[in-house]
Amino acid sequence: MNSISIRFAFTSVCVALFVLLLTGSVNYFFLKKELLREATQKAKLIEKNSRFEIESLISSAEVASCSLKRLLEEGDFSKENIENRLTKLLKYGESFFGSTLAFKPKNSQMPLFSPYFYKKEGTILYSDLASENYNYLTKPWYKIPIELEKPIWSEPYFDEGGGNVLMSTYSNPVFYNDELLAILTIDLSLQKIQEMVSSISVLDSGYAFLLSKENKILSHPDNSLVMKAYDKEFPTLNQMIEVDDYWFIYVPIVDTDFTLAIVFPEDELFSTLHKMAIISILLAIVGSFLLVLTMVLASRRVTEPLRELTKLTVDIAKGNFTKEITIPKTNDETSKLSSAMLTMQKAIKRQQEQLRVIASTDVLTDLGNRYKLIKDINSSKNPALAIVKIDNFLELNDFYGYKLGDHIVKQIGMNLSNLVKNKTTNVYHIQGDRYVLFNPDIDKEEFTNSISQLLKNLDDIKVKINEEYLSFNFTTGISFEDKNEILTTADMALQIAIRSNENIVTFIEEISLNKEYENNIFWTKKIKKAILDDSFVPVYQPIVNNKNRVTEKYESLVRLRVKDRLISPSLFLEISKKTKHYPTITKTMIEKTFEIFKDNNLEFSLNLTIEDILNKEIEYFIVAILNKYDFGSRVVFEIVESESIENFEEVLRFLNIVKSFGCKIAIDDFGTGYSNFVYLMKLSPDYIKIDGSLIKDIHTNAQAQVVVTTIVDFAKKMGIKTIAEFVENEQILNKVIELDIDYSQGYFFSEPKITIPK
Repeated sequence: MNSISIRFAFTSVCVALFVLLLTGSVNYFFLKKELLREATQKAKLIEKNSRFEIESLISSAEVASCSLKRLLEEGDFSKENIENRLTKLLKYGESFFGSTLAFKPKNSQMPLFSPYFYKKEGTILYSDLASENYNYLTKPWYKIPIELEKPIWSEPYFDEGGGNVLMSTYSNPVFYNDELLAILTIDLSLQKIQEMVSSISVLDSGYAFLLSKENKILSHPDNSLVMKAYDKEFPTLNQMIEVDDYWFIYVPIVDTDFTLAIVFPEDELFSTLHKMAIISILLAIVGSFLLVLTMVLASRRVTEPLRELTKLTVDIAKGNFTKEITIPKTNDETSKLSSAMLTMQKAIKRQQEQLRVIASTDVLTDLGNRYKLIKDINSSKNPALAIVKIDNFLELNDFYGYKLGDHIVKQIGMNLSNLVKNKTTNVYHIQGDRYVLFNPDIDKEEFTNSISQLLKNLDDIKVKINEEYLSFNFTTGISFEDKNEILTTADMALQIAIRSNENIVTFIEEISLNKEYENNIFWTKKIKKAILDDSFVPVYQPIVNNKNRVTEKYESLVRLRVKDRLISPSLFLEISKKTKHYPTITKTMIEKTFEIFKDNNLEFSLNLTIEDILNKEIEYFIVAILNKYDFGSRVVFEIVESESIENFEEVLRFLNIVKSFGCKIAIDDFGTGYSNFVYLMKLSPDYIKIDGSLIKDIHTNAQAQVVVTTIVDFAKKMGIKTIAEFVENEQILNKVIELDIDYSQGYFFSEPKITIPK
């Protein structure tokens, strides 16, 4: 230690190691924090994806209970009606295990009565819960909803008599003449929820489990733990906590009493962190070795240069590689030390550059990735951005496989880079079939023209796949908005281009989808509330015989009743399909319409889409309704003809089923969309409803008259009756009669009304 070289070396190594350790610790801390944040976001995304399925299952029981409660509160409490209602509920509720109507005795002398129907091995069985060994008056499922005067869910339990299935019971008070009459229950199987939670995978070996309101385990990879009390301390929700070698996060399932626990294995969660720690340690060891080697060779004569080198070492440790190391011309220890320091500086700088490139480069295409794009956007002044999407890429990927799909993505990315003429325009790959062209400062017209020309050139590009050459089409969205909004608005423009089947769309405020998103959220909430409030109602429009002007039938159409207004389905029907409420609306319409027409002898029609026909739940419901009301010969099912029929076998099977009940078939809106006389021959309908776009100006439009004449002639030869839609005035009616159309429907006779004239 007496040697100044050794002391200097020792001191320098200590300083360098301290700086490296401090830098590594700070990096380790922030990277660990970021990994935990990403894991938390992933957990919330898992909860969001799981929530809908759980809420749908619970909501199905609540909606079914409310619907049945309303029917029962009409006053028919005969044993036959109760049995019919409860067994019907169990038949069409796949996860409904059992149901009872537990009557409240009027006095202590009255016998208890609680008919209970339940499923067992595919059969619905009956039992009376009122027995010597079971006094349901004392049971929580009966007492609590009476005390609270509202429906409740029970804590989940195992139903030992039903195959040891995990259940939860929904109890709903039933009133008659403002007095509590009984408690209606539905036993809901939680098996689907258990299967869904069990299917959740986290990293390689992580998992999820579900907790009840009372912290009992409902679903767990270890089935032996199900329904046991959760023995760990229940921490704050939505925060990652460490327990042994795992990280836990507890996320409440919104609108339920359940909590989803998601478990991340620590070694998998921080695998990247551990690798970087090892690399940092190795770099520190190598750097220290080089530093010791160079410092030991230092001479007393180079004390001053050594101080300079020490300063440079601190700068390097801080990541500053701009200061130049001057190598002395002398061939002594100082020269060698300076040379070694220069080598280390270049090596670390090169390694950091490589890490920066890796962090900002898409692995598949070697183009800039989303991280690089966001960074470039944030540093831009007058940005211009275009998102280029490969049309029908998912179909190509499915057909050729993922490896060849990756090859297509890589080749198109390479061609995009080669075709870009402006050196300041960069190409990025941000998603499977999407690329971004971004310029930080360019004239709008120049950018738009360059993108248009680039896409024309790209149309000529072909990629060789399995000895054949594929060409591609592209859709593009362009935005020149503020850098904080440019990526989002370019994506909006792309969505508009896809919808309108245009090659390029440039974003302007008028085409923003923000209002559409807000509208979808508004109507989703309104639809859900309308189902609970039973606000969907049918209206009826007469169909008149053109020969005698007599109303022979009515078409039933759906409306949403809001106070004194009836809302058109154009505002909510498509959104209801996206939110999976559409089948419930369809079933409501069918049941209410049948209930109205049971009291007369009129023929009536109901609209069905191809989606309805292919839905097994709707099919079973229609068959049950036809069996219940037994007047199928007065029913006409109108198939919405504007939809393409791809699965003819399933459609024909459904039509044969309803025809066996005596029902008739009509093709709606014929003359537009996918109109096809071949469809008519295959479907053999009883009626053709000629689309209103042909009828509304038929008295003045010669071309429309030719088309309609062709349809009528074909229909008569096939023995099919014809109905003209949109008959709005007497001139149209006279032309319709002249063309020998059998029936008319439209505002000339009546608008759709909520009641049928007697």
